[in-house]
Amino acid sequence: MHEYHVMEKIVRTAEETAKRSNALKVLKVSLAVGKLTGFEDGSIRLYFETLAKGTILEGSELFIRHIEPKFKCASCDTLFDCKGSNFACTKCGQPGSPTEIGKEFYIEDMEIESP
Repeated sequence: MHEYHVMEKIVRTAEETAKRSNALKVLKVSLAVGKLTGFEDGSIRLYFETLAKGTILEGSELFIRHIEPKFKCASCDTLFDCKGSNFACTKCGQPGSPTEIGKEFYIEDMEIESP
């Protein structure tokens, strides 16, 4: 359910941005979604469709690009993917720490129909 409030902001932002660009209709909205957000594609799509009804976003295509989380090694500064529950650096083997990579949720791109 926490996707609902985030999608409210996304739809509002997309609509405001499109209107500032004098769009007649929004054809496509592309989102960047970090896997650490815990957001489910199905919920994102459901709330997008529901909230877009009656707006210039209604009927637009929604594209979701997933961003894999990255960890950073405190010893050698290497950024690496976490494999399961193994937080060891892939370069030196020391434990890594989570970064902000993988927590993203934003509009990456929009395609609009102009007059």
